[in-house]
Amino acid sequence: MQVARYLNWKYPAKLLGPCLCIPFYGPDGKFLDYVRVKPDKPRPGKNGKKPPKYESPVKEPNRVYFPPLTRGATLNDPTIPLLITEGEKKAAKADQEGFRCLGLVGVYGFQNKREKNDDGITTLREN
Repeated sequence: MQVARYLNWKYPAKLLGPCLCIPFYGPDGKFLDYVRVKPDKPRPGKNGKKPPKYESPVKEPNRVYFPPLTRGATLNDPTIPLLITEGEKKAAKADQEGFRCLGLVGVYGFQNKREKNDDGITTLREN
């Protein structure tokens, strides 16, 4: 199945059902070989957490989503306002409405991983 390939999964993704697949392109318009997937039937959450709404490729760093009208020369023009939002769907909608916008993958998608103690609990870092 194509979805498993997009996500770098070694097992089939057919249990996810139909999926919305969102390809990511760089600011120059070149395909990044990175696709996020919003499944119709998300897999169960881990340790009692909510099921993930989106799936990202395994062992790949997060990418910024550049909607079609925001790519290219628009990014090089400092007179055009640029919005930044959480999520590729919001960025795509802003782009459709004439607002140049970048979409970040998830609220915590670009933070450094936090250390965990021996019990697997995230510890606070001292600054």
